[in-house]
Amino acid sequence: MSTSVITRRSLLLGSGAILAGSQMGGIAETPTHEMYNVVLEAPGSERYAEGIAKHYRPLVADAVFEALSSATVLIRNAGRAGVRALTITWKIVGAETYQFSRSYWFAPRFVRSGSPKIPTSGEYAYYLGAVQLIYPQKIRLFSPFFSIAPSYVADQLPAWKKILFRKPSSEFILSRLKNAKTISGAIDAAIFAGNKVIGQDTHGLVLQYTLRRKAQVALAKKIKSQFDSGLDTSAIASNLLREASLFSMARQKQAVDLSDPEHFTFLSEWSHQAKVLLLRLGNGKESLHGTVSYLSSKTVKPITKLT
Repeated sequence: MSTSVITRRSLLLGSGAILAGSQMGGIAETPTHEMYNVVLEAPGSERYAEGIAKHYRPLVADAVFEALSSATVLIRNAGRAGVRALTITWKIVGAETYQFSRSYWFAPRFVRSGSPKIPTSGEYAYYLGAVQLIYPQKIRLFSPFFSIAPSYVADQLPAWKKILFRKPSSEFILSRLKNAKTISGAIDAAIFAGNKVIGQDTHGLVLQYTLRRKAQVALAKKIKSQFDSGLDTSAIASNLLREASLFSMARQKQAVDLSDPEHFTFLSEWSHQAKVLLLRLGNGKESLHGTVSYLSSKTVKPITKLT
Protein backbone atom coordinates (compact mmCIF):
# COMPACT_ATOMS: atom_id res chain seq x y z
CA MET A 1 0.00 0.00 0.00
CA SER A 2 1.51 3.30 -1.01
CA THR A 3 -0.02 5.54 1.62
CA SER A 4 1.06 5.67 5.25
CA VAL A 5 -2.52 5.89 6.48
CA ILE A 6 -5.12 3.23 5.82
CA THR A 7 -8.07 4.98 4.25
CA ARG A 8 -11.65 3.88 3.77
CA ARG A 9 -11.04 3.52 0.04
CA SER A 10 -7.81 1.52 0.20
CA LEU A 11 -9.10 -0.85 2.86
CA LEU A 12 -12.49 -1.49 1.33
CA LEU A 13 -11.02 -2.12 -2.10
CA GLY A 14 -8.95 -4.90 -0.56
CA SER A 15 -5.57 -3.46 -1.54
CA GLY A 16 -3.28 -5.78 0.34
CA ALA A 17 -3.17 -7.38 3.76
CA ILE A 18 -2.71 -4.47 6.11
CA LEU A 19 -1.57 -6.68 8.96
CA ALA A 20 0.81 -8.98 7.14
CA GLY A 21 3.34 -10.38 9.58
CA SER A 22 1.48 -9.26 12.67
CA GLN A 23 0.56 -11.74 15.33
CA MET A 24 -1.74 -11.99 18.32
CA GLY A 25 -0.06 -12.64 21.62
CA GLY A 26 0.16 -11.64 25.24
CA ILE A 27 -3.20 -13.13 26.15
CA ALA A 28 -3.99 -12.62 29.81
CA GLU A 29 -5.23 -15.55 31.83
CA THR A 30 -8.71 -15.37 33.35
CA PRO A 31 -10.08 -17.45 36.21
CA THR A 32 -11.67 -20.74 35.19
CA HIS A 33 -14.93 -21.91 36.72
CA GLU A 34 -17.51 -24.49 35.73
CA MET A 35 -20.29 -21.90 35.62
CA TYR A 36 -18.34 -18.78 34.61
CA ASN A 37 -15.55 -19.27 32.10
CA VAL A 38 -14.44 -17.63 28.84
CA VAL A 39 -11.63 -18.70 26.53
CA LEU A 40 -9.85 -16.40 24.08
CA GLU A 41 -8.64 -18.00 20.86
CA ALA A 42 -6.10 -15.98 18.86
CA PRO A 43 -5.20 -15.90 15.15
CA GLY A 44 -2.52 -18.43 14.34
CA SER A 45 -3.92 -21.00 16.73
CA GLU A 46 -5.59 -24.18 15.55
CA ARG A 47 -8.72 -23.45 17.60
CA TYR A 48 -9.08 -20.02 16.00
CA ALA A 49 -8.76 -21.43 12.48
CA GLU A 50 -11.28 -24.16 13.25
CA GLY A 51 -13.69 -21.64 14.77
CA ILE A 52 -13.59 -19.32 11.77
CA ALA A 53 -13.99 -22.19 9.30
CA LYS A 54 -16.91 -23.67 11.21
CA HIS A 55 -18.81 -20.63 12.45
CA TYR A 56 -17.75 -17.80 10.09
CA ARG A 57 -17.22 -19.66 6.81
CA PRO A 58 -18.32 -16.71 4.56
CA LEU A 59 -15.40 -14.69 5.95
CA VAL A 60 -12.74 -17.21 4.95
CA ALA A 61 -12.50 -15.91 1.37
CA ASP A 62 -13.36 -12.28 2.14
CA ALA A 63 -10.57 -9.81 1.29
CA VAL A 64 -11.44 -7.25 3.96
CA PHE A 65 -11.60 -9.84 6.71
CA GLU A 66 -8.29 -11.30 5.53
CA ALA A 67 -6.74 -7.85 5.97
CA LEU A 68 -8.25 -7.46 9.44
CA SER A 69 -8.03 -11.00 10.77
CA SER A 70 -4.79 -10.48 12.72
CA ALA A 71 -6.64 -7.89 14.80
CA THR A 72 -9.47 -10.21 15.76
CA VAL A 73 -10.02 -12.86 18.40
CA LEU A 74 -12.62 -15.51 18.98
CA ILE A 75 -14.03 -15.72 22.48
CA ARG A 76 -15.76 -18.90 23.52
CA ASN A 77 -18.11 -19.07 26.46
CA ALA A 78 -16.96 -22.32 28.06
CA GLY A 79 -19.21 -21.97 31.10
CA ARG A 80 -22.90 -22.47 31.81
CA ALA A 81 -23.84 -18.82 32.39
CA GLY A 82 -24.29 -16.35 29.54
CA VAL A 83 -21.78 -13.53 29.07
CA ARG A 84 -23.56 -10.16 29.25
CA ALA A 85 -20.61 -7.82 28.77
CA LEU A 86 -16.83 -7.89 28.51
CA THR A 87 -13.82 -5.67 28.02
CA ILE A 88 -10.81 -6.49 25.86
CA THR A 89 -7.51 -4.65 26.19
CA TRP A 90 -5.85 -4.26 22.79
CA LYS A 91 -2.14 -3.52 22.44
CA ILE A 92 -0.50 -2.52 19.15
CA VAL A 93 3.29 -2.56 19.08
CA GLY A 94 5.03 -0.79 16.20
CA ALA A 95 7.32 2.22 16.15
CA GLU A 96 5.35 3.17 19.26
CA THR A 97 3.15 1.15 21.58
CA TYR A 98 -0.55 1.98 21.60
CA GLN A 99 -2.83 0.37 24.18
CA PHE A 100 -6.57 0.88 24.56
CA SER A 101 -9.66 -0.97 25.71
CA ARG A 102 -13.04 -1.74 24.18
CA SER A 103 -16.16 -2.74 26.09
CA TYR A 104 -18.81 -4.84 24.39
CA TRP A 105 -22.48 -5.36 25.33
CA PHE A 106 -25.96 -5.13 23.90
CA ALA A 107 -27.72 -1.82 24.43
CA PRO A 108 -30.77 0.00 23.05
CA ARG A 109 -29.89 1.66 19.77
CA PHE A 110 -31.46 4.75 18.26
CA VAL A 111 -32.39 2.74 15.17
CA ARG A 112 -34.83 0.61 17.12
CA SER A 113 -37.65 2.97 16.14
CA GLY A 114 -39.08 0.24 13.93
CA SER A 115 -39.92 -1.92 16.94
CA PRO A 116 -43.55 -2.82 17.71
CA LYS A 117 -45.57 -0.18 19.54
CA ILE A 118 -45.40 -2.14 22.78
CA PRO A 119 -42.07 -3.98 23.04
CA THR A 120 -42.02 -7.72 23.49
CA SER A 121 -40.40 -9.25 26.54
CA GLY A 122 -37.34 -9.99 24.43
CA GLU A 123 -36.93 -6.34 23.51
CA TYR A 124 -37.19 -5.27 27.13
CA ALA A 125 -34.09 -7.31 27.85
CA TYR A 126 -32.03 -4.80 25.86
CA TYR A 127 -32.66 -2.13 28.44
CA LEU A 128 -31.22 -3.86 31.46
CA GLY A 129 -28.33 -5.73 29.92
CA ALA A 130 -30.12 -9.06 30.09
CA VAL A 131 -29.40 -9.98 26.47
CA GLN A 132 -26.52 -12.44 26.28
CA LEU A 133 -23.46 -11.25 24.40
CA ILE A 134 -22.19 -14.85 24.21
CA TYR A 135 -24.55 -17.68 25.07
CA PRO A 136 -23.21 -20.70 27.01
CA GLN A 137 -21.01 -22.96 24.85
CA LYS A 138 -21.18 -20.46 21.96
CA ILE A 139 -18.52 -18.34 20.25
CA ARG A 140 -18.25 -14.73 19.08
CA LEU A 141 -15.76 -12.78 16.94
CA PHE A 142 -14.24 -9.58 18.34
CA SER A 143 -11.99 -6.80 17.03
CA PRO A 144 -11.31 -3.20 18.08
CA PHE A 145 -14.05 -2.21 15.60
CA PHE A 146 -16.82 -4.75 16.10
CA SER A 147 -18.16 -7.89 17.69
CA ILE A 148 -20.29 -10.18 15.54
CA ALA A 149 -22.12 -13.44 16.10
CA PRO A 150 -21.99 -16.27 13.54
CA SER A 151 -25.61 -15.54 12.57
CA TYR A 152 -24.59 -12.06 11.40
CA VAL A 153 -22.67 -13.51 8.46
CA ALA A 154 -24.87 -16.53 7.82
CA ASP A 155 -26.59 -15.00 4.76
CA GLN A 156 -24.37 -12.08 3.74
CA LEU A 157 -21.00 -10.48 4.33
CA PRO A 158 -20.76 -7.65 6.86
CA ALA A 159 -21.29 -4.06 5.77
CA TRP A 160 -17.62 -3.32 6.38
CA LYS A 161 -17.74 0.40 5.68
CA LYS A 162 -20.46 0.92 8.26
CA ILE A 163 -18.86 -1.36 10.82
CA LEU A 164 -15.26 -0.18 10.57
CA PHE A 165 -15.81 3.56 10.54
CA ARG A 166 -18.65 3.98 13.01
CA LYS A 167 -16.25 5.36 15.64
CA PRO A 168 -14.17 8.55 15.19
CA SER A 169 -11.07 6.69 16.39
CA SER A 170 -11.20 4.07 13.62
CA GLU A 171 -8.88 5.84 11.17
CA PHE A 172 -6.29 6.35 13.90
CA ILE A 173 -6.39 2.70 14.97
CA LEU A 174 -6.18 1.46 11.39
CA SER A 175 -3.13 3.66 10.75
CA ARG A 176 -1.41 2.06 13.77
CA LEU A 177 -2.30 -1.43 12.59
CA LYS A 178 -0.71 -0.89 9.20
CA ASN A 179 2.86 -0.93 10.56
CA ALA A 180 2.25 -3.08 13.61
CA LYS A 181 4.84 -5.66 14.59
CA THR A 182 2.57 -7.38 17.08
CA ILE A 183 -1.07 -7.01 18.08
CA SER A 184 -2.20 -8.47 21.37
CA GLY A 185 -5.56 -8.83 23.01
CA ALA A 186 -6.50 -9.77 26.56
CA ILE A 187 -9.82 -10.18 28.34
CA ASP A 188 -9.80 -7.61 31.11
CA ALA A 189 -13.21 -8.44 32.58
CA ALA A 190 -16.37 -10.38 31.76
CA ILE A 191 -19.80 -9.97 33.37
CA PHE A 192 -22.08 -13.00 33.44
CA ALA A 193 -25.73 -13.68 34.03
CA GLY A 194 -26.11 -13.97 37.77
CA ASN A 195 -24.26 -10.66 38.25
CA LYS A 196 -20.81 -12.21 38.54
CA VAL A 197 -17.63 -10.72 37.08
CA ILE A 198 -14.25 -12.29 36.42
CA GLY A 199 -11.00 -10.57 35.52
CA GLN A 200 -9.09 -7.54 36.81
CA ASP A 201 -11.59 -4.94 35.49
CA THR A 202 -8.87 -2.31 35.24
CA HIS A 203 -10.99 -0.31 32.79
CA GLY A 204 -14.13 -0.07 34.93
CA LEU A 205 -16.54 -2.34 33.05
CA VAL A 206 -18.62 -3.00 36.16
CA LEU A 207 -18.92 0.72 36.85
CA GLN A 208 -19.96 1.55 33.27
CA TYR A 209 -22.42 -1.34 33.12
CA THR A 210 -23.99 -0.53 36.49
CA LEU A 211 -24.29 3.19 35.79
CA ARG A 212 -25.94 2.46 32.43
CA ARG A 213 -28.58 0.37 34.16
CA LYS A 214 -29.07 2.91 36.94
CA ALA A 215 -29.59 5.68 34.37
CA GLN A 216 -32.17 3.58 32.54
CA VAL A 217 -34.17 2.89 35.70
CA ALA A 218 -33.91 6.41 37.15
CA LEU A 219 -35.02 8.12 33.94
CA ALA A 220 -37.87 5.63 33.51
CA LYS A 221 -39.15 6.44 36.99
CA LYS A 222 -39.01 10.15 36.23
CA ILE A 223 -40.97 9.80 32.97
CA LYS A 224 -43.49 7.39 34.51
CA SER A 225 -44.21 9.93 37.25
CA GLN A 226 -44.98 12.45 34.51
CA PHE A 227 -47.45 10.00 32.97
CA ASP A 228 -48.99 9.37 36.39
CA SER A 229 -49.41 13.09 37.00
CA GLY A 230 -51.44 13.44 33.80
CA LEU A 231 -48.84 15.31 31.77
CA ASP A 232 -49.73 15.32 28.08
CA THR A 233 -47.61 13.65 25.41
CA SER A 234 -46.21 16.85 23.92
CA ALA A 235 -44.97 18.01 27.32
CA ILE A 236 -43.32 14.63 27.97
CA ALA A 237 -41.67 14.82 24.55
CA SER A 238 -40.30 18.28 25.37
CA ASN A 239 -38.95 17.00 28.66
CA LEU A 240 -37.26 14.05 26.95
CA LEU A 241 -35.68 16.36 24.41
CA ARG A 242 -34.23 18.38 27.25
CA GLU A 243 -32.96 15.24 29.01
CA ALA A 244 -31.40 14.05 25.74
CA SER A 245 -29.40 17.25 25.39
CA LEU A 246 -28.12 17.37 28.99
CA PHE A 247 -24.82 15.63 28.27
CA SER A 248 -23.87 17.68 25.21
CA MET A 249 -24.92 20.93 26.93
CA ALA A 250 -22.89 20.07 30.01
CA ARG A 251 -19.82 19.36 27.88
CA GLN A 252 -20.21 22.64 26.00
CA LYS A 253 -20.42 24.50 29.29
CA GLN A 254 -17.59 22.36 30.71
CA ALA A 255 -19.97 21.30 33.46
CA VAL A 256 -19.00 17.64 33.08
CA ASP A 257 -15.99 16.57 35.11
CA LEU A 258 -14.15 14.35 32.64
CA SER A 259 -11.94 13.09 35.45
CA ASP A 260 -14.98 11.78 37.36
CA PRO A 261 -15.98 8.54 35.59
CA GLU A 262 -19.22 8.16 37.54
CA HIS A 263 -20.48 11.66 36.72
CA PHE A 264 -19.39 11.44 33.09
CA THR A 265 -20.77 7.95 32.45
CA PHE A 266 -24.08 8.44 34.24
CA LEU A 267 -24.88 11.69 32.46
CA SER A 268 -23.85 10.21 29.11
CA GLU A 269 -26.08 7.17 29.60
CA TRP A 270 -28.94 9.33 30.87
CA SER A 271 -28.93 11.37 27.66
CA HIS A 272 -28.54 8.25 25.52
CA GLN A 273 -31.53 6.62 27.20
CA ALA A 274 -33.62 9.78 26.70
CA LYS A 275 -33.02 9.50 22.95
CA VAL A 276 -34.07 5.85 23.01
CA LEU A 277 -37.27 6.76 24.88
CA LEU A 278 -38.00 9.50 22.36
CA LEU A 279 -38.02 6.83 19.67
CA ARG A 280 -40.42 4.79 21.76
CA LEU A 281 -42.69 7.82 21.95
CA GLY A 282 -42.43 8.14 18.19
CA ASN A 283 -44.02 4.69 17.97
CA GLY A 284 -46.92 5.84 20.10
CA LYS A 285 -47.75 6.83 23.65
CA GLU A 286 -48.45 3.20 24.58
CA SER A 287 -44.95 2.18 23.50
CA LEU A 288 -43.24 4.70 25.77
CA HIS A 289 -45.60 4.04 28.67
CA GLY A 290 -45.03 0.30 28.42
CA THR A 291 -41.26 0.74 28.41
CA VAL A 292 -41.02 3.14 31.36
CA SER A 293 -43.53 1.11 33.37
CA TYR A 294 -41.40 -1.98 32.90
CA LEU A 295 -38.07 -0.29 33.65
CA SER A 296 -39.28 1.69 36.66
CA SER A 297 -40.30 -1.56 38.36
CA LYS A 298 -36.74 -2.91 38.22
CA THR A 299 -33.89 -2.71 40.68
CA VAL A 300 -30.21 -2.65 39.78
CA LYS A 301 -28.48 -5.47 41.58
CA PRO A 302 -24.79 -5.24 42.48
CA ILE A 303 -22.24 -7.16 40.46
CA THR A 304 -19.85 -9.21 42.59
CA LYS A 305 -16.39 -10.57 41.78
CA LEU A 306 -16.09 -14.31 41.44
CA THR A 307 -13.70 -15.72 44.01
